[in-house]
Amino acid sequence: MGLFFAGFKLLKLRNNIEVSVYYPTTTLTDPVAYTPSKRAWLRFHQYLMFKGSKLPSWIFHIGLSFLNYIEMPVQFEGPIISKEYLTHGKKFPVVLLSHGMACNRNLYTTFAREWASNGYIVFSVDHEEAIDLPSGFTVKEFSKYRFTQVKKRKEAIIKVLDYISNLDNIQDFFDNSSVELDLSKVSVVGQSFGGAAAAYTAMTDKRINGVCILLDPDLDSVYDEMAGKSINMPLLIIRTQSMEGSIKGGRNYKEMMFEFIANNKDYSKQSLCCMFENATHISQTDLVLHMPRECMILNMMTSVKAVEDILILNNKLTQVYLDTMLYGKESAAGILPNSETVIKKVSAFARKSERKTRLILDKVPSK
Repeated sequence: MGLFFAGFKLLKLRNNIEVSVYYPTTTLTDPVAYTPSKRAWLRFHQYLMFKGSKLPSWIFHIGLSFLNYIEMPVQFEGPIISKEYLTHGKKFPVVLLSHGMACNRNLYTTFAREWASNGYIVFSVDHEEAIDLPSGFTVKEFSKYRFTQVKKRKEAIIKVLDYISNLDNIQDFFDNSSVELDLSKVSVVGQSFGGAAAAYTAMTDKRINGVCILLDPDLDSVYDEMAGKSINMPLLIIRTQSMEGSIKGGRNYKEMMFEFIANNKDYSKQSLCCMFENATHISQTDLVLHMPRECMILNMMTSVKAVEDILILNNKLTQVYLDTMLYGKESAAGILPNSETVIKKVSAFARKSERKTRLILDKVPSK
């Protein structure tokens, strides 16, 4: 929905860290294969098994083999736009993206394309960790085990941050000596388990100084480390009904999300917790567009009626939030733009584009 096409390049760092990089371009080139590696869908199958599915791996691989033939609507290695075309300055703002467990670096292309088309450079980091757990774990042991995985994800994100903080690296990567990143506007986004990694990284690395966007975050693994603390930047949480309960004997997901918003007192006017009606956990990934019926068969959602509306409105909300919080004008008193501005813009877009899905705003209890 932005001014540009989305370019795509693969960044490979040490320790087998692979990053999908989305950026604005004006050139049409070749598309890119959606499946990033042979192990991408193996992780997805492992996750389903962890959740109790009995689907044999061979049936799973045959049934989803069509995904290997899908191409992403991005422009492979198209030249990055001249900074003169940027509408919000002469440096490119940065978004770091951490995917959900069992997902991969390409599974949020609809989001990354949207941000890239509006002038952002998105670094979507690939993570791989054990999905199943050693037998006999208590709820407390489960959280600790997952937290060690969050720390490993943070290390990967930090390595990307280290790389992009070097101007020579970026100019070599894009083969353009005029490209500069706006390191005063580095934001982080994460979905599900990636939301835990994004939140923890945002709280512990001050180079992340833009906004933090959490899509249905699985915050249990970082709760003990972050309880009572503030992320200290504008915080947007888009949750779904899929994450309203709790692990057996554990903490309630929705209550944790509310607590994270309530703790962020210095940015209370800029922070927002909300959800789209009928959205599910999988609604925040590209999979609902590529395999909606399969998602229903796998009990990952109950209806395909509003799939497109939900995903488009998710995209619009995140884009407007980024632009408003990073580039909205401060008042004479130094007051930042607030979340009401975001809601008004997204609501106006929904009416104009005749999107029927309702945005539900949460009233977060104050602390």
